[in-house]
Amino acid sequence: MNAKTPEGNSAAEDNIRVGYQMAIQLWTSESNVIWAKFGGMATAHTILLGTIGLGLTASTPMKFVPALLSCVGVVICLAWAAITRRSFNYLNYCIRYARSLERDGLSPVSLVQSGRHAAKGRELASPSIRFRGRCPPTPKVEVMVYWVVAAFIVAYGATFIQSVMK
Repeated sequence: MNAKTPEGNSAAEDNIRVGYQMAIQLWTSESNVIWAKFGGMATAHTILLGTIGLGLTASTPMKFVPALLSCVGVVICLAWAAITRRSFNYLNYCIRYARSLERDGLSPVSLVQSGRHAAKGRELASPSIRFRGRCPPTPKVEVMVYWVVAAFIVAYGATFIQSVMK
């Protein structure tokens, strides 16, 4: 027999609620960490590319330094992509876990599942909320982050070629 808590819920129901709350908190926390990493890495790469640009335009020949810094930039980009991949894997785990708890134990709660539909531009309707995602379907944010990393790699490749051709 399930023991009831003071609120009238079973211990299992309370455990599901706590697990759901933790999954949501981890999700939002990891989202903040991902964007902090992104901002820091984008800033670092911008500074590095600016330094390479100064080396390329210096009056004294600095052929080797910009080429070396370009290679270092590519290595850091590859590390950035790996770190980002790991972060998004963890984030996606938290989201899937919260979705499974909604589906299996928190009916009629469907915040996470509804968010998925809204992101795809579908209309959401409940007794108290009517909402349609406004943006047209776009690639997942994770994919767009990798595009930014790839753009930095292309920039490093261009500066490497420029420094070698100088």
